Amino acid sequence: MKKRSCFWKKCAVAVCCAAFGIGALGASHVLAADGDRAFDEEKAQETALADAGVQEADAQRLRTKYEREDGEDFIEVEFSCDGMEYEYVIRTWDAMILQWSVEGRDVGSAAAELSLAAENGAGAQAGEERGAAAGGAQSGEIQDETADNAQTGEEQGAAAGGAQSDEIQDGTADNAQSGEEQGAPAGGAQAGEERGAAEGEAQAGDSGRTQSAAGGRIAADGTQLIGFEAAKDAVLQDSGIAPEDAVFTKIKFECGRRFYEYEIEVSEGRSEYEYTLDAQTGEILEAERD
Repeated sequence: MKKRSCFWKKCAVAVCCAAFGIGALGASHVLAADGDRAFDEEKAQETALADAGVQEADAQRLRTKYEREDGEDFIEVEFSCDGMEYEYVIRTWDAMILQWSVEGRDVGSAAAELSLAAENGAGAQAGEERGAAAGGAQSGEIQDETADNAQTGEEQGAAAGGAQSDEIQDGTADNAQSGEEQGAPAGGAQAGEERGAAEGEAQAGDSGRTQSAAGGRIAADGTQLIGFEAAKDAVLQDSGIAPEDAVFTKIKFECGRRFYEYEIEVSEGRSEYEYTLDAQTGEILEAERD
């Protein structure tokens, strides 16, 4: 009886362990917090392809893999398209892209971050409108101030001319001189108005361009990024490579606790450059040349 009782106890323990193992495996492969928010391999593929702007029919060697690190689950998605190799790492509980990279002989035309909200969309347009309004207002103030000064100058000129006419009986030459003096402030006022208007328009244009250039991307967690296109421009500017001579072979984004970075590799002829930039500020953190 004792041997049989131990046998059934062992069977019960084995069944419980198997059930727990299956439950844990299922929980690690599918997030089912709200039903609609379940994030599995299929949705991870959709997220990665949408971010890279690649149609599923055009993706080659598409595969996914689950990973677990520091108590969090991730899904890795890999695929290739047009000679470029893509890799994504997506966190399951919030579907946030923590890492993406594209490598190849020339990945300068690769797309990425298409799933992120564009910071330079409506914000840039609003910035241009604000800049134009500010520039127009300042132009108006300059025009008003110039017109007031011109009117004051005309009044002063008229008073002086009148006094001079009363004192001098032969007023022909003096009145002519007074008229010339009156005309000079008016001409100066008109020139001032034109310069003020031109300066106002120029400032409005500059303000609009500044707002547009400041735009980037907004990550899923609300972090403002400069965007990888701006990061590429910063690399070209620092390295002195002309855009038409640059061959980008790798572009990578990675974020973790308290850091967001871009890694970019670019070559010009036989020279190769590797850069690491702060994805929030655009600051160059590391730069190497081979």
